[in-house]
Amino acid sequence: MRYAGCTLGSNTSVRDRIVERYQHRDCQTVLSESQCFGLDAQGSNWELFSASEISVFIRGYVSHAPSGLVKPSSAAFVHRRYLESDTIPTAELQGSHSIIVMDAPRQRVLLYRNLVGNGFTYYAESRNGLTFASSLRELSEISDRSLAVNESVLPIYFCYRWVPGRETLLRRFHRLMPGELVEYDPRAGFSRLQTTSLSLPVSRPDAKDLSGQVEDRLHRVVDDCISAYPSISNLLSGGVDSSYLQAILGDVCERGQTQASYSVSVNHPRTRPDADYARDASRALGTHHRFVPADGPYIDYLIDTVRETGEPPNHVMSCYFGALGRDLRSAGVQAALCGEGADSLFGVTGGVALQRAQWLRKCLPAKLLLGLLANMAEGLRCRRISEYARLAEHIDDYSFTDHPANWCATFTDLPSVRDCFGKRAFEDAGEYRRGVVSQYRVRNTPLDQLHMVGFLNEAVDTASLWTTLLNGEGVDLLCPYLDSRLITLMMGVASENRFPSGNPKGILKDLLAKRMPREMVYRRKLGFGQPIFEWMAPGGQLRPWVENIQRYPFVPRKTFEACLQRPNWFLYSLLCYDVWHKLFIDRRIPRIDLGKRAILSAAAVGDH
Repeated sequence: MRYAGCTLGSNTSVRDRIVERYQHRDCQTVLSESQCFGLDAQGSNWELFSASEISVFIRGYVSHAPSGLVKPSSAAFVHRRYLESDTIPTAELQGSHSIIVMDAPRQRVLLYRNLVGNGFTYYAESRNGLTFASSLRELSEISDRSLAVNESVLPIYFCYRWVPGRETLLRRFHRLMPGELVEYDPRAGFSRLQTTSLSLPVSRPDAKDLSGQVEDRLHRVVDDCISAYPSISNLLSGGVDSSYLQAILGDVCERGQTQASYSVSVNHPRTRPDADYARDASRALGTHHRFVPADGPYIDYLIDTVRETGEPPNHVMSCYFGALGRDLRSAGVQAALCGEGADSLFGVTGGVALQRAQWLRKCLPAKLLLGLLANMAEGLRCRRISEYARLAEHIDDYSFTDHPANWCATFTDLPSVRDCFGKRAFEDAGEYRRGVVSQYRVRNTPLDQLHMVGFLNEAVDTASLWTTLLNGEGVDLLCPYLDSRLITLMMGVASENRFPSGNPKGILKDLLAKRMPREMVYRRKLGFGQPIFEWMAPGGQLRPWVENIQRYPFVPRKTFEACLQRPNWFLYSLLCYDVWHKLFIDRRIPRIDLGKRAILSAAAVGDH
């Protein structure tokens, strides 16, 4: 679903733009203008309750554990609690949801997103009031603010291909963070209240039965997803995360009900192993698998993605989610399950390096000895041992460039970043990401910090961006691993039990090994990459686009020419930024109506 709204203080032109954008789109004005400040919504899976000129709007699903899904009474419950306590009862609500409370008598708005939020909410304040929307694109088109680049976050974007946290590439346009409650009250000013992971009711599971509790909670979460969306499928890549969700989906669905699974397929030698990976898992789990072809020009998918979301894609694969959504909708699928978030909860590969460095630190507590070991291993060309020893020297020093916390979900070319933004650019970007984590008072152990960097700066953002793309096609995306009930369970688990040494996602692997052949569960993980460097090289399909990237003052000519000679991740990030800039700042690529799916690639290239 999609929504956009503004406060009573906003000028008439803002409210008119909201009405104009939504009146031709099979949407509903959920409240009268005098009550809801102009909020309009399109799509499904939202709920509204209004009384005494106070209105509650909920997107996603709310569960009152252990009783399960609560619908359609959730909004009424929040409304009652708001009257009693003057705020949203965040601690009493589980699931995946965003909530908007509009208090007309006080001209007050509360925006809340739980730790997942089932998608983004963006907001911008102006002299006339507050505007908010479910995508940055929607917000940019209804807001009375002029659009300008947020230059302060450019180094962060080019380090991580994404700006995590509250900031966006548009100046003074903000993203609601996981667990954040934003209050707009024109009499009291603009304020924020931050909930944290530790303020949630954290479970204290029995380590001996941790696997059973994980499986039980996932069953309940998936059952709620099916209750909200009877026609649901799974995005099956063939990896542990999506395969285990497929197994749970099979358990929860009625006996004999046909199970469908989907994945995107790009016809290229590099990506064909990905198709085999998904096909093998589908056969082992007994699903009817459908490959959604994505063989058009990549630039079309890229422009479509940026146009729909208002943000550059954080992953190369993100650009295919619009096509995926169209295929799902044509098949009558209301929602899709996605395995995003499992890495952050159960273990990333970078955690193995930390665990081995911790072991070395215990064996050789003196840094001098670790340094000697690192030098000796390097001389003997034992690269891994040398890296572990160096990390052991700096295991608590997150400013150490090679610390895994700085490389979690990182795709960049450091020399290019330093050429553009200075020697400290990567260190400052890492400090920014760690600053996002520090707001949540996470346990200060290297393993916990590493996984929360991935959770707060990549997992929930990726899930929300993909949700926006599927919502644009009339399909919702649900991520059971990011349901607050599973998050609170895993937050209470000691690191040594949550992250088995040398075995990332060992809990999920052991559970899945009961459902499919063990050799498939423990097979080598694929990266699901795309031939982007090949496409940007001379003769590649993206070459005309990278050669015609606008010359930006922060990119030295020598750096740009070096990237053209040898395409790298910096060049891809620059291409995405260039498309975004020409859509939202220069307007050199037309932002045609979303219903007109023709993408004017040739015309856009010629306009360079």
